[in-house]
Amino acid sequence: MSVNPKKKRGKSMNSQLLKSIKRRCTQRKCRLFRSLVRDGFKRVECPRQGNSYLLKDNGGKVLLVAHADTVQQGLAFSRKDGIINSPMLDDRLGVALVADYLPSVLSEPVDILITD
Repeated sequence: MSVNPKKKRGKSMNSQLLKSIKRRCTQRKCRLFRSLVRDGFKRVECPRQGNSYLLKDNGGKVLLVAHADTVQQGLAFSRKDGIINSPMLDDRLGVALVADYLPSVLSEPVDILITD
């Protein structure tokens, strides 16, 4: 697994990526999971534990994993000097990174698992 240095990144890609990260980081868990399902993730229920997880099988040899733990409320979000600040950046930031950012910079397909 390596980063593909030939992929071009313009301002529009960075802006689009930041919008996606902001959207994922400010959503409540139920809305976050619905948006991931719309983006191709499959929901798998775990009745014994009373929760679920989301899986996106891209046929990769690497599995990226993040835990969706949405505990804080509010919509405070800011960016200064390239740093994203928000009291809501709990594990949803990890979800945004594995769902949106890492697949865009890696040269091989990866599978993604989001646990609840």
